[in-house]
Amino acid sequence: MIRLPYTGTYSLELVTAQNGAQVVVCYSDETSTTYSGGITTTPVSSATTTTICATPSAATVRDVDEINIKNTYAGSHTLTVQIDANGTNVPIITAALLTDESLNYTHGSGWQAKDANGNTKVSALTAMTSAQ
Repeated sequence: MIRLPYTGTYSLELVTAQNGAQVVVCYSDETSTTYSGGITTTPVSSATTTTICATPSAATVRDVDEINIKNTYAGSHTLTVQIDANGTNVPIITAALLTDESLNYTHGSGWQAKDANGNTKVSALTAMTSAQ
């Protein structure tokens, strides 16, 4: 589970080495009285660090249900997903993807890299160590 608390500033970021990625993040927000879902879509058009899921509102806990990141760059692209925890970047996972391949996260299954046909690519993922 990826959980973003409202205390402090916690967000999910995508670090791209090339231009060209399309990101969809689905999440659930919970307060003491409500439970609601949300979705963000983020096109990435440069080699940069981009917020893909923002810090939740006050008194709200945000659980990330699904992330889909598609490489739209014409070639190999290395992507890193990280948590920005009060200004400290904590890498979660890095994937090397070819054109039209994707990096997917679901709350129930964790991380998977998919080729352009939707087949799982095990070798594309680089898990982060505790030292990182």
